[in-house]
Amino acid sequence: MLQALNGRPLPTGLVFSSFMTCMSLGGLLFSPHLLLGLCSAEQLAVGVFLVGAAALAVPVFSTALMPVLLSFIVFETCVGVFFPCLGLLRSKVIPDSIQGSVMNIFRVPLNIFVVIGTKLTDVYPTQTVFSIIVSWLLAGAVMQVVLVASMKTGKKVD
Repeated sequence: MLQALNGRPLPTGLVFSSFMTCMSLGGLLFSPHLLLGLCSAEQLAVGVFLVGAAALAVPVFSTALMPVLLSFIVFETCVGVFFPCLGLLRSKVIPDSIQGSVMNIFRVPLNIFVVIGTKLTDVYPTQTVFSIIVSWLLAGAVMQVVLVASMKTGKKVD
């Protein structure tokens, strides 16, 4: 991917600001007049996981700058949609009295995944790391489908 820069330095500020703009756009897309008006937050979360997985599958198969950059932009937009979606789901699923404790407990595995994902780049080629991350996103989609099904039937997820 760096071959596309022809020896020029990576414009990290521009890349970072583009990603932050995409996250903001994702938050706007979550509104009741757009995505949330089309489906429930539970279903939307499944779509976010699947679109995010598809976006991050691009670097598995391509090293060209534009396809990879566009896939990252799509992924960051998915992240922007997911944050308000997560907040809404949290309020539906976790009682207010224990919400802080539960969220703090779940930060531990989240941070473990972040550390593992970061350390994998030291051990495996980029395509392998993105394949692993795509599999994690697909696993998240499956777990979200289980949550959606359990919420419809009113059963607790064990």
